[in-house]
Amino acid sequence: MRAHVVITAGGTSEAIDSVRCISNISSGRLATALAYRLLDRWDVKVSFVHGRGSLRPDAALPNLIRYETGDVASLIQCLTPLLDTASVLVHAMAVSDFYVPARAGKISSSHKALTLPLKANPKVIDLIRRRHAGLPLFAFKLESGLRPAALNGKALALKERVGAQAVVANQIQGIGVFYHHGRILFDDRHVSFYSKADCARKLADAIMEVVNEGKYSGRH
Repeated sequence: MRAHVVITAGGTSEAIDSVRCISNISSGRLATALAYRLLDRWDVKVSFVHGRGSLRPDAALPNLIRYETGDVASLIQCLTPLLDTASVLVHAMAVSDFYVPARAGKISSSHKALTLPLKANPKVIDLIRRRHAGLPLFAFKLESGLRPAALNGKALALKERVGAQAVVANQIQGIGVFYHHGRILFDDRHVSFYSKADCARKLADAIMEVVNEGKYSGRH
């Protein structure tokens, strides 16, 4: 039976009014490189869930289905049926921690200053883990301005909290157009990477190792 890998990519966006939104910074390039790597080397089905404006793999690729989402609520709605048949989830999407309560119409641009009330969104990764306790999960931890030990500590805390197979730990300062530095933290080792292609290759190998071990097959 073909493995079903669900990948989330890009960022979510939350409406401020009818024409504006706030969003998280994420290009989707790494997740797209991973999807290409998986589809090129293995007999897998990939469900690619991405935010608006995210880079995504070619829709004509066999065994690939793309899903566009907007805010956190639509992301949860999209993921709910997909994860029922998933073999692995790679949760690379930058998910908004906060949202602005609904506001009809357009806020006037005549304001000299504007205060927006923010409310906390549900933690999507925790919600996933509660609903799919045994699903193999590869998570991401993006920080800014931390020492390596502090970054590793935060990534390992996330790994333990959600029971992830591995966490990709990186910082915004280590990401550029032609480079991407970080580490993949497993139970027994930490693996460094130096580009999106390098990370995608190492992640794809780890994902297929999990699939081949048959740790989880979903509810097919």
